[in-house]
Amino acid sequence: MNIRKETKRIIKNVANKPIDFKEKILLSSIEILTIVAELEKKFGIIIDDKKIFREIFLNYETLFEYIENSLYYKGS
Repeated sequence: MNIRKETKRIIKNVANKPIDFKEKILLSSIEILTIVAELEKKFGIIIDDKKIFREIFLNYETLFEYIENSLYYKGS
């Protein structure tokens, strides 16, 4: 499974608008929380609530890296 591709698909479905993944994240807090729920369900990970807005959703790259790291540590 391509983690980044699947994550982008989830974001596009929730946002329901064109997304430029090279730009800053411009989503509402409701959209972000919905994306978090979908990502947790899809990948079987838990996203730390305290880090959502301060560390994880700074930009798309930090989001992708967080998911990839979570899956790596989940599998070890």
